[in-house]
Amino acid sequence: MGTEAEAGVDVVPGWGTATTVGLSEVGEAVREAVATPAVLCVTGVPGVGKTAVVAAALGEARGERGRDTAWLTFRSRPTMAGVREALWGRLWPGRVAPRSRIDFEHGVTRAFERTPRTVVVDHADILPRDALEYFAALAEDSTSP
Repeated sequence: MGTEAEAGVDVVPGWGTATTVGLSEVGEAVREAVATPAVLCVTGVPGVGKTAVVAAALGEARGERGRDTAWLTFRSRPTMAGVREALWGRLWPGRVAPRSRIDFEHGVTRAFERTPRTVVVDHADILPRDALEYFAALAEDSTSP
């Protein structure tokens, strides 16, 4: 399950947070995206609380809908192999990813069928275009009959 620690959010005991209209809208958009298969992109300048509000909204949605969250954070521009390896590690912790792409995709599909989940890609702005297209295709596949 996704946690604030996985999201890279530091919570200082005794400190409150001020939620702006923009962050409230992000929280609502996250809750709506979780309710239906969708791709949601949250953008903005660094340090305004995007990751924190996404983590909080997913925590609320998880409680309401019992969804699992797979957080993926990339600190440098990954290859597609690195993206797939990170996704596999979140979906099947402790299991080695199959070498065959067909077996890999079958395992990813099984993971989504087994447990409803939300995939969060923090710092997606550094991903190569093919990785963004891959995540969009995953969302599309989950809406197919």
